[in-house]
Amino acid sequence: MRYLLVLWVARWHRPFKIVEDPELIGIFKMLYSKVMTPSRFMVARDVDEIFTTMKAHVKQYLIDMDGKVHVVVDGWTAPQVISFLGITVQFVKNGQIRSFILNFIRCAIYILMLN
Repeated sequence: MRYLLVLWVARWHRPFKIVEDPELIGIFKMLYSKVMTPSRFMVARDVDEIFTTMKAHVKQYLIDMDGKVHVVVDGWTAPQVISFLGITVQFVKNGQIRSFILNFIRCAIYILMLN
């Protein structure tokens, strides 16, 4: 269940705290009354663990690939004035565009106050 929750959260860009949503927990409990839903902190750890585990596999996959790989970097600022940098690779396989997220970095912004 934890693995499936991580896939759902990551694939559909859901916040980690969604797993603590009372309505979602109610649905789970309706299906199985003894269900133990993980906390948002557990989901975040699971995402990090899966990312770390898959990193070597993705690296080897890209090394073994025939054709060109394009690296894409995109930066943006969230409404909470937090800046992010996303790094992805994109390539064509079997006539379809594929992509992997290589990294997602929260940028630190330093503001100097001059008197």
